[in-house]
Amino acid sequence: MSSNKPVFVDGMNPHGPIQDGHHSRLYHKKSRTGCQRCRLRRVKCNEAKPACRHCERHGVCCIYDRLDPPTKHSTESSPDEPLESRRRRMVELELMHFYITETGPSIAFDKNSSYDLFVKAIPRAAIKSDSLLYSVYAIAALHQTKTTGGQGPSIPSPTAVAMARENHQIYSQLAFQRHHQDLAQISHANVDMLIMTANIMRLIAFVVLSERPLVPYMAPLHWLKITKSHAQVFLAAWDLVGDNSSTQTARLIKATPVVWDYDERQGADKREGLEHLLQPVLGIDGIDGHDEDQPSLWDDGVRRAYESTLSYIGGIWQSVQRNDPLGPIGRRLILFPILVEQRFIDLVGEAKPRALVILAHYFALVTIIKSFWFVGNTGLREVRSIAAYLPAHWQGSMELPLRLVNEGLPYSQTAAS
Repeated sequence: MSSNKPVFVDGMNPHGPIQDGHHSRLYHKKSRTGCQRCRLRRVKCNEAKPACRHCERHGVCCIYDRLDPPTKHSTESSPDEPLESRRRRMVELELMHFYITETGPSIAFDKNSSYDLFVKAIPRAAIKSDSLLYSVYAIAALHQTKTTGGQGPSIPSPTAVAMARENHQIYSQLAFQRHHQDLAQISHANVDMLIMTANIMRLIAFVVLSERPLVPYMAPLHWLKITKSHAQVFLAAWDLVGDNSSTQTARLIKATPVVWDYDERQGADKREGLEHLLQPVLGIDGIDGHDEDQPSLWDDGVRRAYESTLSYIGGIWQSVQRNDPLGPIGRRLILFPILVEQRFIDLVGEAKPRALVILAHYFALVTIIKSFWFVGNTGLREVRSIAAYLPAHWQGSMELPLRLVNEGLPYSQTAAS
């Protein structure tokens, strides 16, 4: 792999418009510096700061992850970077303190592996990486919008929330810009920082997912594609570090077998009990209509996408039923978009009913980590919205995910510990 070629891809499909729900987005003149969401949706971005017109209207996080084209007058510092001042130093000191004492411990699924990563390793490594440092500030500010950081969550004042959101916008944009630059020069020296930054960005993306409007329902293609793009970062990192256990990257990968163990991720035994989701579903008239994504119409790529995704979800479901530790379960849930086939994400983007049903089974399992502030009611919201979106003859396939979100998962953290 060439060291000067970025391995990050932003989820754009070079062969045609992205399918979002049932509607194709028409092409617009490309904006090289438009926000991430507008580029993915193929709509024109007015590039307003801190939030463009579309993101402000939808009430979602607006992220500018591309730098303006360089000019002969450009300097090393970004025009969007806050000027050095006592106020900036105090804000950043407070955000780092909040991260170390509140945010870091709150995003670690377990103390065996992820606690040391988020609480100790990341703040230490952030001293050497602007992208990681800014991502720490960004997620700490985002956490401040959810809690005051006391003994328990409460409702912060509107002023505090507005200030925290502004800080989050500033530092998330800086983090994406620096991360994009670093990815063009991936090496042994920065690979750990790149993976740590990507870890935090995935958690931020989950918060954006949890806050997105669901009426009218559209598949979470933006979240899937943005998170999926990190797969290339993982592949490049693994090529660099291999089995070098002195690196944080190697330790993380080895602690998550689903990343490197094919049978753990795609074994046929993992989808036992979910095979009915691969069977034909008859329409109202008893005919398996050509528009209903029937097995008789699948090519090998579609079949593999559905089977492998069900195996991934089924493996998590089996872990839940065994009361396995929450840490590995949580990591598998967060890594879902990275490790599933791209073809499955394409099918979700085409709003195929079967793909949405399978996605609903994933979101039902997400409820097991709903106590984490960056997840919240995401699973419940997505499952119920998918059920409301699907036609009547697909409702039978939604029985399990609806039951799990309404009655709860059969999982005991006490038994798992």
